[in-house]
Amino acid sequence: MQPEHWSTIVANIVTSLGILSFLGFYFAHRQTQNQFKFTVMISCIERFQQLFPIIRNDAEDISRLIKYVNLTNEEFFYFQRGYIPKEVIVEWMDSIVEYFPIYVSGSELPINHDRILFKQIHEDKLLDDYPRLKKAFTLTVGQEISMPRDKIKLIKEIAVNLEISLSNKHFKRAMVN
Repeated sequence: MQPEHWSTIVANIVTSLGILSFLGFYFAHRQTQNQFKFTVMISCIERFQQLFPIIRNDAEDISRLIKYVNLTNEEFFYFQRGYIPKEVIVEWMDSIVEYFPIYVSGSELPINHDRILFKQIHEDKLLDDYPRLKKAFTLTVGQEISMPRDKIKLIKEIAVNLEISLSNKHFKRAMVN
């Protein structure tokens, strides 16, 4: 064989190895990212499962309630960063809106005041220490949302406040209707 042929063969082998290495790195990176996201989600679920039964039975325990508010704030951070699948966001938000006060901009009294399960979050102004939550749970002026009839509309508005786009397919996959 002529030397040009050898150099072409070597160049093709090196190029092929480079492409295979890149593909291997890409798929390993994706797998690591997916594992990280799964770990974040499992961590939130486990912490919620440890905390929530205690809070539900003793909603007056302010320290535990603050831990729940803190966990929710952290979950919203993960929502914003895309660490939690959108269908899971919808599922979690479906219950979160039952426990947190929902405000209309400029109003002191939550629109869900008579139905909120953890009134102490509003009464003790716990959201004041959590700007992300305060922004998420404050609707723009003029929103026509009636709880619980418009729960999907409410979740979508909260998602917009968090700069997350949710479509109807996310609600269908989460089976929230």
